[in-house]
Amino acid sequence: MLGRVRAVAVGMRDRLDRALHGRRRRRAISFIRERRTAKILFVCLGNICRSPFAKALADDRGLSADSVGFIGPGRNPPHEAVDAARRLGVDHGHHVSREILREDVEEADLIVVFDRFNVQRVRSAYPSALSKMLWLGDLDPEWAGKRAIIDPWGRGRDFFDHTFERIERCVDELSSALSAD
Repeated sequence: MLGRVRAVAVGMRDRLDRALHGRRRRRAISFIRERRTAKILFVCLGNICRSPFAKALADDRGLSADSVGFIGPGRNPPHEAVDAARRLGVDHGHHVSREILREDVEEADLIVVFDRFNVQRVRSAYPSALSKMLWLGDLDPEWAGKRAIIDPWGRGRDFFDHTFERIERCVDELSSALSAD
């Protein structure tokens, strides 16, 4: 019974996210343009898949960005992440994970997160960060089925490819919003 209730609740949230996507996208673009962001901080769980790929894309587009996570430092991206990035013309195999620090939050003009877990962890540890936080998925010009950009770790090649293609669309939108007059 509890599983059915949870499934219904998730389905309702997904339908609401779909209905709100256009509005959230417009607000996200306005938020970026108003801030004229100088430094972007991408935050995901482990800092080995999503955030380092987003940072590498941002670097390629001339943006000032960094990436961090919540799990122990010193890890490299899994080979699936490196391969998926290479298929999109990005090399981030040299990345080494690191944990989020107060200085990262304070120095960032824009904190970009990928899912609810990231939002909750950042908000809990750094309440002041909420005013500069943005969901990357809100920038997606296409509705991808969820607001969150789900962690591809352990999910195989197709999931990595799909996730990284979505991140690329969103970072392109971020870059365009920052360069718009």
